[in-house]
Amino acid sequence: MPPKPCPPGLLPVRDILERYPADRAMFLIHEIRRRERELTLYRSVRGVSHFQLWEAVRSTIVTGVLLFLLIMGVGEVAKLSQWVVGLQSSKIPIPIPFVKGVNLDIGQYMPSSTVITLAAQLPAWDWRDAGVIVAAIVAALLAFRLVTGYIVWKRSRVLRTAMIELEDEVDVLRSWRS
Repeated sequence: MPPKPCPPGLLPVRDILERYPADRAMFLIHEIRRRERELTLYRSVRGVSHFQLWEAVRSTIVTGVLLFLLIMGVGEVAKLSQWVVGLQSSKIPIPIPFVKGVNLDIGQYMPSSTVITLAAQLPAWDWRDAGVIVAAIVAALLAFRLVTGYIVWKRSRVLRTAMIELEDEVDVLRSWRS
């Protein structure tokens, strides 16, 4: 019957072709189209899995940059709040010759707010602290993404093997058609 050796996935098809020779052409066209649709689906899923790996790398980089900027922003707000709180509690001595010991209280002219007081209690991180914190968070995120990336890569390899098998089956089915 077939000139090429029959792959295991085509044994049921060969069986049906031998039982119903009158419907051979129609059945072969159906099986070829079905396997071509499966190949298209496998290629699409494999492409999405490759995109998923690159998207994980990109999102990790974006997350690291945004975290760095957020931590730096919080540190700068804390430094500014600490400066304002220090300014509120400061007094400037004015040396006037005829009045001794006059201090100008700047705090009474500064706005007071609970938010500024609370923000002054935040840690005043600089770029080194932000870098260390972001590096730790990104390292943990990368460890998780490496594990999921490995799983996606393994699935992609399985899809590649299935694609090769399906391509062989389509070639054999086409050879049976002629």
